[in-house]
Amino acid sequence: MSQQSNLISKTKLIQNKVNLTYRINEKSALESILTHSLSEAPQELNLSPNTLFNNEGNNILEFNNQTSRFKKQYFLFKTDVIGLHKKNQYKIEIGYNYISNQYNSLLKNSVNQNETYVNNTEYRIGSYFINSGYNFKFEKSNIGLGLKLNYNNLALQNFSDNDFSSKSSILALPYLKLKYNLSKMIGFSLNYNYNEKIPSENNLFTNIVQTNFRNFLDNKIALDNLTSHNFNMDFKYYDFYNRTSINLGIQYIHNKNGYFFNNIINEDISITTSFLKNEGLNNYNIFLNSETFVLFLNSTLQFNSSYTISEDLNTLNGSDFRNITINDLQLEFVARTGFKMPVNFENTFMYNNSTFKTELKNSNSSISNQFKSIIKIKNDSNIKVLYTHIKPNFQNKVNYNFIEAELFLKPKNSNFSYSILAKNLLNEKQFEVININDFSTSRSYYNLIERYIMLQVSFYL
Repeated sequence: MSQQSNLISKTKLIQNKVNLTYRINEKSALESILTHSLSEAPQELNLSPNTLFNNEGNNILEFNNQTSRFKKQYFLFKTDVIGLHKKNQYKIEIGYNYISNQYNSLLKNSVNQNETYVNNTEYRIGSYFINSGYNFKFEKSNIGLGLKLNYNNLALQNFSDNDFSSKSSILALPYLKLKYNLSKMIGFSLNYNYNEKIPSENNLFTNIVQTNFRNFLDNKIALDNLTSHNFNMDFKYYDFYNRTSINLGIQYIHNKNGYFFNNIINEDISITTSFLKNEGLNNYNIFLNSETFVLFLNSTLQFNSSYTISEDLNTLNGSDFRNITINDLQLEFVARTGFKMPVNFENTFMYNNSTFKTELKNSNSSISNQFKSIIKIKNDSNIKVLYTHIKPNFQNKVNYNFIEAELFLKPKNSNFSYSILAKNLLNEKQFEVININDFSTSRSYYNLIERYIMLQVSFYL
């Protein structure tokens, strides 16, 4: 069965910012910042054919239109005092932050307009804060100590359910930063911070919202903070003379609570309900980033890697809580030439593997390779040709190849620049995106714009 969807979205943003800096003396300064912004993002999702939905009353509903409207007001005023005491640095920050999030949504039943799902909420956050930090400097080491004090007022008005809830809290959030240099090229650092995040507006609507043909979302509301302990340690080596750097690090996060999901799945639809639960879970990450310049090739080589282990919980079709382990491996290799001639090259290879483990195992591996050639004409003018190869899944033979080109011209002493862009020259028709989780693998196919050439003119003041 052919399915079609059309998402219409618009974004509006008005932002004002005032910054005032005053020099107190040679070793200290005062800075005040006032920021105010208004943003709005209406969206409409139209689907064909209708999605069949069996509600709690065992009635079959048909949905084909989901509208949403996001409106946000943001206000911040803060004053910072920054200075030096002997060799040591200090910073004191005092301010007030106010955020108002309004969310309206309507999911229409195409058969009976009286049977709809409506959300109409306003979530207000008021926060007074005093942040202080002091950095001790020694010959080979630094010690940074800090404390963030927040007084938060949260208020959630749910007009659609005629409900109001609020919560106030005082937070003391300490942090510690240690750094030790063995030499001018080798250093270690160790950081710790305790954090409490206020709930996101994405988890504070109660009635169902449709996100695509088969997926529906709702929430069980809680205004409790998300609490975590965060540790990271890294080793850095930097040889400026040989242009070589290595950064090896370990990160550990212990979450004392978090949002989890109850999934109801059948052949036609999936309903996901998020809820807050006091359950301790851990996240581990190890990363290695390195770069070196190879003189005889006159080229720079980069290698970046990251391996993450995450713990999660959820329920599936009324099951008990299921323990989930998520492993994610990302590798990136970049080679970039620096020839003293008009032509240079850059190649980026990326590999990703994601694995979800419960009683069963679900995984996906993908690769991409991007080769770019740059031909410098003169001054700032150049020609770029980009070839991209993507294999989204190792279990099938589907590959995608893209060629793009750009001619960029910047006349000398001119405020104008000109570009001729050529996109999708191999005329790929579709592109597949694969998403996996602990219980399913989904494939989405997107129609691509046919090959085209575009002229772009830019003006610089």
